[in-house]
Amino acid sequence: MKSLAVAMGAKEDTFGPGGHAWFGDLMTTCFGASRNREFGETIGKGLDVNEAVETMKRSNKSIEGYITTAVVYDLLEQHRIEAKLLREVHAVLYNNKNPKEFINNFITS
Repeated sequence: MKSLAVAMGAKEDTFGPGGHAWFGDLMTTCFGASRNREFGETIGKGLDVNEAVETMKRSNKSIEGYITTAVVYDLLEQHRIEAKLLREVHAVLYNNKNPKEFINNFITS
């Protein structure tokens, strides 16, 4: 995220010590009861991405991470920035990549 933000005009020192405003969101997604986490776990348990999206919609739960992944992917492409994790997540969400394949590839590379 730092590389992308700097490429788009952010000051690099924004990402220095003490500048981690995003960290709370990350921790909530990883360890809390967030909608994005619920969405990811649903896919991880084998539900098709489109079915997971529809399940969340029926429960009136927005999943910002799903849409944000597509937007950030496009920005990475525009700025020619490599971000392997985001690209792998994008492949699962938008290109039908098997989540197990994603994990295996990510861990072994």
